Amino acid sequence: MTHQPPQHIVIAGGGVAAIEAVAALRALAGQLPRITVLAPESELTPRPASVAAPFGFGLPTALPFDAIRRHARFDLHRVTLERVEADTTQEDGSFVLGYCKSCDWTGPARRARDKARKDALAHADDCPSKGKVRLGVSEEDLR
Repeated sequence: MTHQPPQHIVIAGGGVAAIEAVAALRALAGQLPRITVLAPESELTPRPASVAAPFGFGLPTALPFDAIRRHARFDLHRVTLERVEADTTQEDGSFVLGYCKSCDWTGPARRARDKARKDALAHADDCPSKGKVRLGVSEEDLR
């Protein structure tokens, strides 16, 4: 059995650790796997260095990801990540419905919140989108 490297690697986050991960992956795996970085900004701002600002050192200079990409190739998608709660309810007039944000499942209308919550919890075990992350795309990505 031969070990094949992954064809596509996704890194969530746009901080120093994400860029270090890209550099390490390129050093270990070469140019073969496609690497995608999901980051909320188009540039790297070294936040740990910002603690020196109150002492007169100023804010750290942001480094555009395009400059980094010249040295270690990766795709950049400007997105925000949010946690998806599967066991939630929605109110519709005097009724409450179990609702899954992962797959947009809606349970039967109930008058009791507890029953609607139980419906949602029962669905969470069988949800086809269980454990997935919903991505928010920035307007700049749409251009």
